Amino acid sequence: MPYATWSERLRYRFDNFMARGTPALVGALATATVVTALGAAAIVTAFGIRPGDGSDAPSFGEAVWQGLMHAFDPSALGGDSGRAYRLVMLLVGIVGLFIFSTLIGVLTTAVSERIDELRKGRSRVLESGHTVVLGWSPKVLAVLAELVTANESLRDAVVVVLAPEDKVTMEDTIRERLDAKSTRFICRSGSSLEAADLAIANVVAARAVIVLPSDGVDADMMTMKSLLSLRHALGAAARGPIVVFAVRDPDNAHAARLAAPANARLVLSNDLIARITAQACRQSGLSIVIQELLDFDGDEIYFAMPGQCRSLTFGEQALELRAGVAIGVRTAAGVLRLNPPSSFTMAADDRLVVIANDEDAIRAGGLPSDIAPHAIVEHPHAHVAAERTLILGWNARAPRILHELDAYVAPGSTAVIVARSADAADAERRAGGLSVLKVEHRTADITRREVLESLDAPQCSHIIVLASDAIEDPELADARTLITLLHLRDIVDRSGTDVPIVSEMLDVRNRDLAKITRADDFIVSDRLIGLLLVQLAENPELDAVFSDLFDPEGSEIYLKPVSDYILLGEPVTFNTLVSSALQHGETAIGFRIGAAAHDAGQRHGVVLNPNRAQPVVFAAEDRVIVLAES
Repeated sequence: MPYATWSERLRYRFDNFMARGTPALVGALATATVVTALGAAAIVTAFGIRPGDGSDAPSFGEAVWQGLMHAFDPSALGGDSGRAYRLVMLLVGIVGLFIFSTLIGVLTTAVSERIDELRKGRSRVLESGHTVVLGWSPKVLAVLAELVTANESLRDAVVVVLAPEDKVTMEDTIRERLDAKSTRFICRSGSSLEAADLAIANVVAARAVIVLPSDGVDADMMTMKSLLSLRHALGAAARGPIVVFAVRDPDNAHAARLAAPANARLVLSNDLIARITAQACRQSGLSIVIQELLDFDGDEIYFAMPGQCRSLTFGEQALELRAGVAIGVRTAAGVLRLNPPSSFTMAADDRLVVIANDEDAIRAGGLPSDIAPHAIVEHPHAHVAAERTLILGWNARAPRILHELDAYVAPGSTAVIVARSADAADAERRAGGLSVLKVEHRTADITRREVLESLDAPQCSHIIVLASDAIEDPELADARTLITLLHLRDIVDRSGTDVPIVSEMLDVRNRDLAKITRADDFIVSDRLIGLLLVQLAENPELDAVFSDLFDPEGSEIYLKPVSDYILLGEPVTFNTLVSSALQHGETAIGFRIGAAAHDAGQRHGVVLNPNRAQPVVFAAEDRVIVLAES
C-alpha cells in the first residue's frame, strides 16, 4: 500500500465527513461554536481579564455564556469595554460570523435540495383505493380524461401517475389540458420497471393499475417487464388491484399473461384497431358507436336484473325495458350470450346486459303498447357483391386488417395497397394466407395528387388511409394522412360519387383538423385503446362483453339501412325497431341519422339507447345500429 501523506489523510477524512450530509455539517458547526465559546471562557478566566466597566472578571460559566452570545451575534461587541476583553470577544465574533455564514449556506443548500427532491416526486403516496396510471405516452391524456368522467360521482377520487418524466411538467400538462373536477391527480417521477418506484405509488393499496404501453418497436417487451416489476411489488398481497394493460403483437399475449399479476386484464391493441378499421370501412360510423360505448360521457354497459324473479324470454325482457337497451344475457353460471335468440328463457338469477345512461336508470315497465306491427317490413336477403378496397399506407396493423376484410368480403373482391417501397415490400411479404381477398401492391407516395388520381379512387367500394408507424413523429405521420385525405375528398367530390373514406389518426388532437377533410370515419387508435383500458379498470366484468363484441366470431355491431326494418316516412317508436330486429334474430341498440353524419355536435348522428316512446320519422340514408351475426 503506497504511503499516504498527512494532508491526504486529512483530506480523506474530511471528504468522508462531508459525505454524511447536512446533519453532520450542522453538528460540526454547532460543536465549533461551543468549542470557540469554551476556549474564549478559558482565556478570560485563566488570565483574569475583566471588562473595562470596572466589574470583576466573570466566572467560567458566565464567560462561556458571553462567548456564545458574541458568537451568535457579533454586533454585541458594541457594548464591550476593556482592550483585552474586546480583543478576545472580537476573535469569538469573527469565528462566530464564519460559522454562522457557513451554517446559513448549509441550511440553504439543504432546503434547496429538499425542494428539488419534492419537485422530483419521490415521496411515497399515502392514499388507498386510488387508481395508478403507469407511463406517459400520447394515450395518457385520453385515459386521464376518462377517469375524470368516471369519477364525477365520487367526492374525492385520486389518480396517481407514475412515469419517468419531470413531476412539475406532468402536473402542468394535466392542469393545462384537463378539467380535473372532483378528481385529484398526484404525479410521481419514477420507472414502472423498478419495484421500489412502484412502491412510491403505493400500488398495493390501489384499486386499479393501468399500464400504458410505451412508444417504439419494443413496447411489448417494456410492458412485460413492467408487469413483472408490478407482480414483484405486489408480492403476496391477498387482494391486489385490478391490472389492465395492452400489447400490440398477439404473439406476445401468452408471455404477457404469464408475466402479469393474477388479477389482470389484457387488451390486444393492434388486433382491436385492425378489426374496427376493417369493419368501419364497410359501414361508416362504427367507430363512433364503439367510442360511445367505451367512453363514460353518455351510455355505458351494465349488468342488471330489471325483471326480478320472473321467467321471461330475452325478447320479452328486451321489449319490457322502459329505459335502457338489452344486448345480451349473463347466466347465473357466468356464461355470457350477446344477441341471444329472442326465445331464450331467462332464469331468475340471470342478469341482463344493458346499455344505459346509468345503472339506476334501468327499469322495466311491462310490454309496450306503442309497437306498430304494420310498419315492420320483412328483412330482405342482402346480395353480397365483390368489393374493391383501396388501402393507402402501411403499418403493423395492416396485415390484420386484410385478414379481417377477407372474412367479410365476397369472392372476387380485391384490395389495392399503395405504400412506399419498403412498406410495399413488407405488405407483399405479410399479406399471404388470404382465402377470398385478392391483393395488389403498388409503390408510390400517397401524398402526391397525381398518384391518387391514377388509382381510380371514385370507383372503389371503400378507401382506408393508414398512418405510417415508420415515421417516429406522430404529428408528421398525421400530417401526411391529412394531406392524403384532402386530395382524396376533392377527387371523390369532383367525380360526383360517394365512396366511404376511413382514416387512422395517431393523435386525438388532430381529429379536429381532420374534420376539414370530411372523411366518413376516423379511427383514433390511442384514444380507443385508452378508453377500453379505463373501462376494464373501472369494471373488469366488462372484459368478456368487449371481447365478445370485438371478436369476429359471434355477434358484432352493424349499421344497416333502416328500410330493412320499418317503412320509411312514417313515425315509429324505437320499440318498433327493437321488435323488428328481434324478428330477424338481431338486437337493436340505436340508430344513426344520416343528415347529421358530419355534425360533431350531434355525435355524428349516432343515438344509442334512444327514448323508446318518442316517434321518429326515418329517411333512406338513416341506419339502424344492431347486434347481429356476420
